[in-house]
Amino acid sequence: MKQPCTGKYILLPVILVMLLTLPAFAQETVAGLQGVVKDPSGAVIVNATVELTSPALIGAKKTVTDSTGTYRFAALPPGDYTLTVSATGFRTSKQTGILLSAGRLPILDVQLEVGQLSETVTVSADAVILDTTQSKVAVTLPNTVIDLIPKGRSFDSLIPIAPGARREPLQGGYQIDGASDSENVYMIDGVNTTLISNGGVGKSFQMDFVEEVQVKSSSFEAEYCGALGGVINAVPKRGSNTWHGSLVGYLQNNGLNANNSDRSLRTNPLLPSLNQNTRLDATPESYMGKKDYQNIVEPGYEIGGPLYKDKLWLFSSYIPTLQTTRRTTVFTGSNPGPRTLNQRFTQHNAYNRLDYGMFNSLRLFASWNYAYSRTEGTLGGMDSTQAGQRNTGASTDPNTFRSDSGTVNPLSVMTFGGDWTPTAKLVVSARYGYFFSNNEQRGVPIGNRYVYQSTVNASSVDLAGNPFPSSSFNTSGYANIPSTLATYYDAYKRKSFTA
Repeated sequence: MKQPCTGKYILLPVILVMLLTLPAFAQETVAGLQGVVKDPSGAVIVNATVELTSPALIGAKKTVTDSTGTYRFAALPPGDYTLTVSATGFRTSKQTGILLSAGRLPILDVQLEVGQLSETVTVSADAVILDTTQSKVAVTLPNTVIDLIPKGRSFDSLIPIAPGARREPLQGGYQIDGASDSENVYMIDGVNTTLISNGGVGKSFQMDFVEEVQVKSSSFEAEYCGALGGVINAVPKRGSNTWHGSLVGYLQNNGLNANNSDRSLRTNPLLPSLNQNTRLDATPESYMGKKDYQNIVEPGYEIGGPLYKDKLWLFSSYIPTLQTTRRTTVFTGSNPGPRTLNQRFTQHNAYNRLDYGMFNSLRLFASWNYAYSRTEGTLGGMDSTQAGQRNTGASTDPNTFRSDSGTVNPLSVMTFGGDWTPTAKLVVSARYGYFFSNNEQRGVPIGNRYVYQSTVNASSVDLAGNPFPSSSFNTSGYANIPSTLATYYDAYKRKSFTA
């Protein structure tokens, strides 16, 4: 079980650290840049003008070097930056191609050449800039890399790319450095979206909404003391000073899958179960299910641009998931014979964000991530592809399945925040996050449910000594109707505020 962060702290050192570095919580969605400006002899240059621009940044950020020649920028959105440094008596230095990732605070020193201020020396910083200010082990995948590599539809499908991380199908979820999935922390837009009941991914986040994915495996920040595994952080897209948009569509179909849709390890129902006298385990078997007919369509759009140039940016995307599954099962109990059952799944995936540059020193944002889903229909048990393997659910009466059975799952993530940099050495950041998830069942069967606790055989007799009729023979776990247990609601909220 994860333990909360507790302890007593001395306020003054914490304040000093926040003044000198990026706030730790803000490092989940923003970056920083710092360095020293020097002349050709190595002496520092005081009051040099330093300007930072990027397509990912509303307007430009400016500062001047202090008495030690140091400049520092904080609360920068991930992206490709250009750094321009100028001082009287020196040529202007311009460095392009500075790639900044979330949670990074690299050092980039600048040496100015003697000359006229109107002269500009342009340098391309294509080489990777090392961040020596932090010791955490992390892998960051920017959007330019994500577009070129195989992946699933959600950000968590990129986790196995990180060293020491892998998907664990038997346990479920992802293992990082040997820790289970319940020991990981999942962040979306700076909000903790880890499933509160037993850990793991609490919300899928479509790759179309993602600007960057970061997987931290060890030595990460202290505020994640509950994460014994890793921290998986998804940084969403935002608008820009130019309008861009696209219409997208994705198709998944069972005809494109080579393998069966279900394979599980279970106890063989045709062989003896656990023998308490000989202490022999039940005989296992690998159950191979037949391939369902399944069709998943995801049509949608994404668009981003300025509502007011250099002031107010918008990003909006909506990509619903429309899934249809059909399964044919040969039922053996009441109303026997083949029956084709249908199940429909609909999820409304949307992400909307506003970024507002009120002043050069104050930037605000708000975002809403929505994922309401509805499942309708029951598929029943899956027949096997291998001879001799039995579908233990085939004895259920198919007429007891309701077409409206399923679940309703409201889910939302909202964030609000801002960054204020009144001076080069002072950063004030605030974030509010809200995560809501609920699970409600629909169309639960009504009636008396009878379940066989064990399997009878030909030698079994009733109280009068008469053998049971063959029509009474059913496998252990047989039920005349599906479960009548219903979940009216299973809701939880997570609210967070950091400043």
